[in-house]
Amino acid sequence: MNGYERSILAAQGYLELGMFQAVWHELQDLPGEYLARPDALEILTLSLMGQLRWEDALRVAQRLCQEAPEEPGGFIHEAYCSMNWETRWGRSMCCSRGRLLCGPRRCISTISGAITPGWGIVTRL
Repeated sequence: MNGYERSILAAQGYLELGMFQAVWHELQDLPGEYLARPDALEILTLSLMGQLRWEDALRVAQRLCQEAPEEPGGFIHEAYCSMNWETRWGRSMCCSRGRLLCGPRRCISTISGAITPGWGIVTRL
């Protein structure tokens, strides 16, 4: 494990403790190839979500979807951020729901039964 991988691991620990500023501190000096890794992008997304920075988190989640299109996590985070951002601005949530359905088949099976006609993602995800 090199120093960059240790920084990602430390950021994950800070995330679990809810220390969002420390997450940013650990990730800010990573070179691009490490910051573009799906694990680093997911940690950053979750940290921004924890800070209720929905628009920023949405952008990072979209990047996560590009970097790891086979993983459902990015699509779920993107839909959740989109839903919160759209709700904040009083916009329709149909884009959020549609984004989940654009994810990999595993995404749909991961959330089986979680999408209701009135839109609601069950917290058991």
